[in-house]
Amino acid sequence: MYKYLKIKNQNDYDEAFLYYIKTKKNSNLNSFLKMAQVKKGSYAARIVEKMFNRYAKYAVSLKKEYHKYYSKEFDSFSDYLKIRHKLFKKEICYFKKHNCYYTNLNDVNEYNVQFLTEDEFFLNLFNDFFGESFNEN
Repeated sequence: MYKYLKIKNQNDYDEAFLYYIKTKKNSNLNSFLKMAQVKKGSYAARIVEKMFNRYAKYAVSLKKEYHKYYSKEFDSFSDYLKIRHKLFKKEICYFKKHNCYYTNLNDVNEYNVQFLTEDEFFLNLFNDFFGESFNEN
C-alpha cells in the first residue's frame, strides 16, 4: 500500500512524498527489473534500477527516523506522523502497524527517472510493485 502526498512547506514551496509499506516484493531490485520487462545490463535496466534505488532502496523508515531524530520533539509516533508528515488518522493507524517508508520526491534530480514516472507503463508498474494506493480509497 502506498500514498502520494503533496504539501506546502513553511516557505510555501510544494514538496511531494511517497509513503509505502515495505515488503519482500517491493524491496527486491530483480523483481522490479523483471516486472519492467527490461534486459539486465541494458541502458533501460540502468534507468529502471535508478528508479528503484530512488523510490525503494534509499527510502527512509518512518519508525527509525522518529526514534532517531524526533522522539524528543513529538510525544508519540502518531503525533510525529500527523504533524511532521501531515498524514490522516486512517493512514496513521495503518502506518503504525506496518513497516512504512517514505521518499522525498523533490530530491529526484535524474531527468530519465522523472520522465519514466510520467509514462503510463511505468505508472502501472509502480502501482503493481508498491500495491494499492491510499489516494484512491
